[in-house]
Amino acid sequence: MHSARIAEHLPQCRTGFAMSLFIKDGKIKSTVLLNGFMFSMAFTAVYILAFIAAAAALEKIIPEATPNLLLVWLPPVLISLIASVICALPLFFISHHENVIAAFIFIAVYAVFIIAALLLKYDSESRLLLIQPLIFYFALPAVFGNLVCHTVIRLKDSEK
Repeated sequence: MHSARIAEHLPQCRTGFAMSLFIKDGKIKSTVLLNGFMFSMAFTAVYILAFIAAAAALEKIIPEATPNLLLVWLPPVLISLIASVICALPLFFISHHENVIAAFIFIAVYAVFIIAALLLKYDSESRLLLIQPLIFYFALPAVFGNLVCHTVIRLKDSEK
């Protein structure tokens, strides 16, 4: 009852314009942004856990300083791909696929913001040292997540 009274007054308060983007007639218009954000936080945790779990194994397999480009790029690519498949699993259980798509878009936005902050804050030497981990841990999951997500959706649509 109390929340209904608050919802009645939301469009009239100072934040009315911002709130009116998400609320109409006291009801939430769309939950895609909220659900996408929440999924992106969960997916980020999945990616972090995947990289942490694989770190010990990768340390034994790959020497610390290796000139082999394949040994450097293959593990993060595989980890990102496997974690993206895990993150795409909700597509089989929820009817609103746009929530998962929004989550991967949020992850891409996080990557853009972090890379932009890196470019603005650090000098060129520091940027060179930090750009590779950022690509490994943010850009690869964003790219593979979107690719896996759209592939699963296309496969599900072709089955219909």
